[in-house]
Amino acid sequence: FLPNLIYRSASRVSRWLVRRTSPESIAEKRRANFSRWLDATRELPNCRPLYPHLPDDCVPYMFPLYIDHPEPHFDLLKRLGFPVWRWDEMAASDCSVATDYRSHLLHLPCHQSLTGARMDWLMAVIRKVLPLQMAEDSSTTYSPETE
Repeated sequence: FLPNLIYRSASRVSRWLVRRTSPESIAEKRRANFSRWLDATRELPNCRPLYPHLPDDCVPYMFPLYIDHPEPHFDLLKRLGFPVWRWDEMAASDCSVATDYRSHLLHLPCHQSLTGARMDWLMAVIRKVLPLQMAEDSSTTYSPETE
């Protein structure tokens, strides 16, 4: 934050973006993607959505999914090119919940620019990876395209 820039007007690019962006459309797409994740993960083994529903006044930045076996599943998702994140470094804490969430809580994308085809691929990967029973130190190679 630079206090001396507080009264500076927005750049031309910023003004152009604001005029051409619909916050309502962005919120609607993010909420729809969140709902798709809820439907896709509700019955999957080895995981659970952190929240069973999305409050009406909420626009999510990601879909929080709690996984039971973070090391094999998170690592495999990353190797497959799945855009997934965690709070590995950010949630260092003495709090037992924060410590647990550091590795077990995945952040799945629900960005408004995700296409239906991309969401379909993401969900297909999750549906195939999370049911796998792998050893915690597994180096199993898996490709969802081979099935």
